[in-house]
Amino acid sequence: MLRPYASALLFCLIGSTALAAITVGPGPSLGTDLAGWSWYQEFQDWMWSDVRALDVADDVYVVGDGYDDARDLVAFYQRFEGDDVRMRVDLLD
Repeated sequence: MLRPYASALLFCLIGSTALAAITVGPGPSLGTDLAGWSWYQEFQDWMWSDVRALDVADDVYVVGDGYDDARDLVAFYQRFEGDDVRMRVDLLD
């Protein structure tokens, strides 16, 4: 179960301003790191004001099917863009 943290929610209420649209897909290349890996625009458009809920890591819901670690939800984001609703879920990897 997600437990919203007061600081994140307070920022969501206060920090709302006009935002650029979320890039869907990798987007433009932003450069390469020291190892030579390219990194792109994807996931760079989300802001703290889009955070709706945070959850502590490693509080896994145990079913016992071998995929328990893949169910650890740590963050939920949401943004309205005109008639569209963009949502993002971060899982502990």
